[in-house]
This record gives sequence, C-alpha cells and structure tokens, in this order.
Amino acid sequence: MSKKEKEIEVAENDIKINGEEAVSLTVGGIEIGTVMQQDAKFVATLSNGETFKAKTRDEGIDTLLRDFHLHRG
Repeated sequence: MSKKEKEIEVAENDIKINGEEAVSLTVGGIEIGTVMQQDAKFVATLSNGETFKAKTRDEGIDTLLRDFHLHRG
C-alpha cells in the first residue's frame, strides 16, 4: 500500500545576517535554517544552531531540506 503524497510549500527568502547576505529557508511558514557564504564556501545553519559546510549554495539548501525531511517531515 503506498502513502499519499504530501504537498509542502518551501520558500527561499533573501536576508542579511550581520551585514552579510544569506538565504532563509522556510517550510510551511517555519524557518528550518539559513545558508550564507563564508569565503569561497557556504555554511548551512539549522534552526537548532547546528552547522554544515557546503561547496555550493544549492548543496547547503539540500542539506537543510534533507535534515527537515529526516527529522521533522
């Protein structure tokens, strides 16, 4: 028996953190984390403060979505 697919609204919002540009990712109106550039790499920060390094902005966003899907989705 297959599960019914859920439609989840994901939004990317451009924000500034300490004067630096960043992307805030929200799912259903709840912020799940941010991605910001540090030097030549990117840092994805979960809403609980845990951080992950990423090579690209998209990789950082994927990390946030994977964590949300695994632990809260």
